[in-house]
Amino acid sequence: MNKYFVFVALLLVFLFNSSMIPSVSSPEVKLETILERYNSMDYEYIVNMYKEGKIPKDYPLFPYLVSVSLFKVSNYQEVLSFTNAKVGFDILDNTIKLLCAFSFSELGDFGKSQDLLKEYSEKPHLSYYDDLISYYRFRNSIFLEDIQSLVSLNLPSRLTMRDEEAVQVSRLILRYYTNQSLVLSLMKFLQPKVLKGEVLNNIRSSLVVLKTNIEISKELIRLGLTREGYTNLLVLSKREVERLYYRAMLLYLDRKMNDSLSIVNGIKKYYTNDEFASTVNISRDDVEILELNCLSEVLDRSKYNDFVLKKAPSSSKKVLANILSKYNLLLPEVHLVVIKSFLKKTDFSNSDYKYVRSFISYHLNEGNLEIVKKFSDWALGVARGTDWEREFLALKYVFTSSDEEKKNLVLRLIKFYPMTYEYYTILGRVKENVALFNLVTNELIGVYSEIKRSTNFNLEILNSFVGVSLAFKVLDITNTLDDDVKWALSKVSFKFDVYTITNTNTNTTKFPSYLDRLYSYGLVSDVHLELGKLNSRPDIRYVDIYRRYKAVSMMCKATESYGFASSFYFRRGVFLLYFKDYLYPLPYYDIVSISCSKYNVSLSLAYGVMRSESRYSPFVLSVANAVGLMQLIQPTGSSVGRRFLGFNRDLSLLDIYVVDRNVELGVAHIRELIDFFRNYPEGLKEVLVVSSYNAGTTAVLRWYRALNTSDPLIFVEGIRYLETYNYTKSVIENRWFYDIFVLDSNDNLAYRN
Repeated sequence: MNKYFVFVALLLVFLFNSSMIPSVSSPEVKLETILERYNSMDYEYIVNMYKEGKIPKDYPLFPYLVSVSLFKVSNYQEVLSFTNAKVGFDILDNTIKLLCAFSFSELGDFGKSQDLLKEYSEKPHLSYYDDLISYYRFRNSIFLEDIQSLVSLNLPSRLTMRDEEAVQVSRLILRYYTNQSLVLSLMKFLQPKVLKGEVLNNIRSSLVVLKTNIEISKELIRLGLTREGYTNLLVLSKREVERLYYRAMLLYLDRKMNDSLSIVNGIKKYYTNDEFASTVNISRDDVEILELNCLSEVLDRSKYNDFVLKKAPSSSKKVLANILSKYNLLLPEVHLVVIKSFLKKTDFSNSDYKYVRSFISYHLNEGNLEIVKKFSDWALGVARGTDWEREFLALKYVFTSSDEEKKNLVLRLIKFYPMTYEYYTILGRVKENVALFNLVTNELIGVYSEIKRSTNFNLEILNSFVGVSLAFKVLDITNTLDDDVKWALSKVSFKFDVYTITNTNTNTTKFPSYLDRLYSYGLVSDVHLELGKLNSRPDIRYVDIYRRYKAVSMMCKATESYGFASSFYFRRGVFLLYFKDYLYPLPYYDIVSISCSKYNVSLSLAYGVMRSESRYSPFVLSVANAVGLMQLIQPTGSSVGRRFLGFNRDLSLLDIYVVDRNVELGVAHIRELIDFFRNYPEGLKEVLVVSSYNAGTTAVLRWYRALNTSDPLIFVEGIRYLETYNYTKSVIENRWFYDIFVLDSNDNLAYRN
């Protein structure tokens, strides 16, 4: 009997080894699915399928897709198994080699990494990896102590240094303190936030023996070591005026304000001569800012404001910005003088806008409505024709009692700023004023008829026509919007230029043909990343090229980001409608609609939040560690999960990342906020909910109590956080667009085709 069992066992072993018994394996994943997940940047999925043996190894792109995915999920050891793998397309083959070089560096083999980088970075490769090439060259060089390379390297600004690298840089500074050019290069790599622990100790230890120069001293100041930097500059400077300034700065840092002011008053005489002032390293602005900083500490509020009032009209924008940063020291009328002086010198950039926002929101919260009224009246003339104008148009409308004047403000909003938050909010007010409604309606009918009769169209005229037709719908006058939009878009005539671009691999100005091959392989995400690298500011002149590679959404996003000021951009209303399908899609529709039905939340509001939070990308991770389509942080996700989804534990970030759960958590959180504000003024509920989604209820309630208003426009203008202000307007604009142009009143699809 035993011999029989042994015989059977041996026979089975023989049959198995000779492959006479077919092996049972799990089915392979379709290549279309792999490419779809890759292009969605779902690298975890591809790695899991690779480990389970479900990706066919005879697929030509197998080495590339898997090596990229392994690198993206930080599985560096397994990336190295593809060191000799080839796809048969030199750009991809060389990119695989670069991924191996990066992985060697991550695993601590800096020499091998550097050798591979030297060999393959000069060969054709995907250009969007260039920043990583620079980063790993830097990383390898600091750990190899390659002094020659470090002096000439630049770290890409969008990549941040890790703690271990900052420590190594500080050790090199301490070790090579006699090499001033190296120390200067190393200091430029550092950022103030890494100056802690061993890094800070090493830098301070090096200062004991370091022979500094002026540039190194300035780097110390940039890093936050101001006292050490100014002390060195005081010793190094040869000109009397510069030494006086640095001595005054040190006294200021020691809180000896009167002594510092005494020196500053002596310095000012040097700057009566413009020719002399241009030859010193200390600008007149720097001296004036130091003086103002000292005076803000030693003078009482009244005397400080008297000084500022005399100073402001002749001060530079830099000095005025310094004064505005101490807004809580300024009396309302003085603050008004300073902000007006500042606005006369502005270039209407985003960096300047924060001071305008701070002025308006601060005084609304302080109850200084008259100051805001004076400013908006004046600023309307200065900001005319800029993106800032719409805010001042809306504010002037709020503070104006004349229907005739209101009519003119409304008409300008309709013609030049359709589909903006101010546009929708002010039209809502027009409906409540019968006399004004009639005035506006009569004017709009005239504008509408005039444009329809015209034979000469440009984008601004068509933009105004869209604004008028949309206003008819919002005001419930007529609803010819569908036909009017089709008519307006049929009149859009746009000449698309011949597309040329610099190919960084070949230094030519011909359109890179390798993109066609990448696209034919189905590597759409790589094509889009290459387009973004090769042409950092995509625009609609090249729409045919972007359409060719299914990259129109990327182009639209860039156009929105950079604004509509350039002459070749579509005006806003026409642009949004022309590219509606790309700008306002309905991704994950079934998942979103199920959650919205479950929690009784408007589908348009849910999509409005999703668009502003993540731009429909499920893989977004913010600097605040908010994740996924609806951008939820871990505490909020866990709290909402317990209350609405029945979880009895805290959720991890990976739990929250899952698309269907992320959407449900986000929609449930909107429901939670709607319930929280259910007893608040009806007209305020939407802005309270939306702003709370971004800033939290604590801040929103603080503003609500300070503003003491039921006016949604005044509340939004009173939001103190610039990010929340922009976010709130953006979400509500999105909600309106989805309501009118994508969904009908029952949240059904209105214009699917």
